[in-house]
Order: sequence, then structure tokens, then C-alpha cells
Amino acid sequence: MKDLIYDNKLYCFEVFVSVRKLDNGVVLIDAPSEENCHLVRFLALPPKFDIVSQVLEESTYMNHVTGEAFIRTSILYKNILKHAIKIIDVVDSEIDQINIEKTNFGDLNYNLVKAVCKKWLKDVL
Repeated sequence: MKDLIYDNKLYCFEVFVSVRKLDNGVVLIDAPSEENCHLVRFLALPPKFDIVSQVLEESTYMNHVTGEAFIRTSILYKNILKHAIKIIDVVDSEIDQINIEKTNFGDLNYNLVKAVCKKWLKDVL
């Protein structure tokens, strides 16, 4: 039963992406391919009830016409970064390790955020 009670230990998650740097310096991140595949490791909190509840509550909105709930994806990703993800590291690339607590979420590469957040959701829920 102890395994179902989480402390504040960070867990390592992994996802693969492709990384391509354009001549103008813009970094593109996309789905991995055979010739372009980089490992992204990130440290995150486990699926603690408080964290998952807060992420889902803050990301869910009610359609006031139909009464149905819906999740705003960009808000969901921001809340996952804010409450669960702590460090992102694109291994074997020129991209520096990212300490989430010291980073403005709006400055992060959207596809990197999407890949990391989707992986966390898939693994913990």
C-alpha cells in the first residue's frame, strides 16, 4: 500500500523528438524520425491526487450554453508545467537543460512542451 502514497520525489520520464536548427537559429522540434531522434528526459512529480486534481480543475471550462465541460489544451500544458514538470533535458543536443521553475512558460518551444506534457499525461493517468 505504501507504493500508492507519493512523497515529493521527482521521477524521470522519457520521450523522443527530432531537433532541427534552422540557419536563422530557430529550433524546430517535431516527431522523431530514423535519422533525427533525440531523447528528452524530464523530471516530474508523480500523479499525486492534489496535483492531478489541480491541473484538471484549472484547465477545465464549462460551455455556458450547452453546460458541457471542455479542457483548453494550452492551459492544460501550462498547468502541467506549473505543477508537475521540474526539469527538461534534451539529451545529446545543443539545447541547454531547462529548469522550469526559473523559466517563463511562454518562452518555451511549443512542440517541446506538447511532447513532454502529453508523455506525462499518458504515463500518469
